[in-house]
Amino acid sequence: MPDSALPERMLVVDIETTGSDPKKHGIVQIGAALVNESLEVIKTLNSRCNPGPVDIDPLAMAVHGIPRNEISSAVPIENVLFLLTNFCESDPLLCTWGPYFDRNFLTVAFERSGLLWPLDHQVFDAKSAVHGVLFARGEKMEYGGLSNYVRAFNLKPPKKFHDALSDVLTTIEVMKAALLP
Repeated sequence: MPDSALPERMLVVDIETTGSDPKKHGIVQIGAALVNESLEVIKTLNSRCNPGPVDIDPLAMAVHGIPRNEISSAVPIENVLFLLTNFCESDPLLCTWGPYFDRNFLTVAFERSGLLWPLDHQVFDAKSAVHGVLFARGEKMEYGGLSNYVRAFNLKPPKKFHDALSDVLTTIEVMKAALLP
């Protein structure tokens, strides 16, 4: 294992949703990457999802820009969650950029779908880990969105923020810059 002491396997996940309340809103895109302890991508998953009958907040829809017609014709969320479950080989640690939002939505979606939540253990909070590294270095930075950290590490920004897989891959690059020797 490298000096980074990261877990052997992590499942880096990001979602896009129809709003901010997992009890009322639903997931419209899931992006995931299985990575090793060197944060090398082993495989990725990316799917738009039809969350079924949920509330839609126009402000949330404006953030990710996924058209409603693409959501209504997307794969049912239950099918995507089943794919995600099979994608989770070797019981990886769930990793997200600010896990409370993503994990809460995923937990509720699994519950609604009648599927078992496959990652019922601790979550690696990439945002807090990266922010902690910057703080330890004495670098002042506001705790903010992924784009702030891309700038802080002089990384090439993705073509689009708020695309689930793009944000997953960007999270991995930010973690590499901050956490690996």
